[in-house]
This record gives sequence, structure tokens and C-alpha cells, in this order.
Amino acid sequence: MEKEDRIDQITKQVKILERVPRDKRIEVFNRGAKNIYVVGSILLLIVLWAIIFGEAIIDMEPLWQLDRGFMRNTWNIIGKLFFPVFLPCIFIIGIPIEIRNYIIKRIVNKEYPKEPEK
Repeated sequence: MEKEDRIDQITKQVKILERVPRDKRIEVFNRGAKNIYVVGSILLLIVLWAIIFGEAIIDMEPLWQLDRGFMRNTWNIIGKLFFPVFLPCIFIIGIPIEIRNYIIKRIVNKEYPKEPEK
């Protein structure tokens, strides 16, 4: 991905980056994304997920059964993995993104304050 495309993409993701000079946006975004709180929240959520759902996943019977058709196997897999895998992924991905956006907002507000309106 080109640098200009990357800048446009992260500016669409985090609107407050519009206040940052264009050449500094990737740097500010990376500082927010690599913050210890973001990385720590990802690790904490994964460990918490493993503690809560690890035993249920280990005890699960084989998901693919040869005596069933393709669609029945697909729905079987989705049904059995929805609560222990798919639903927690929403939180494991969503919470760190919100933390990242909050940290980026704090960085932008501190280093590139909004111009007072006259």
C-alpha cells in the first residue's frame, strides 16, 4: 500500500487525525496503536478468553462430521463456535480499537490543539 493511500485510510478510521499535518499522521497513529495500554488490553482479553472458554473448546467434539452434508457441517461449526469464539472476538478486537482511538485523540489534543474560534 502506498504511503498516501495509508494516510487516507487511517484518516478515515480516526477522524481527529485531520488536525495533524499530513506527513505526521502515520507517526501519530502508530504511537497510539503501539501504546502499552492497547497491547496490554489485547493480551489481557486473549488470556481472559482462554481462561473462560478454553476448557469448553478443548472438550468440544469434532466439528466436521463426515456423515453430514456440507451445509449442515457449516451450520454445526458456526453454531458450536458462536459463543466461545466468534462473539468474544467482537470484544477482543473492538475494545483495543476504542482504546487506540482514545489514545490517538489525547495525543492529537495535546500536540495539535484546536485553534480557538474568533
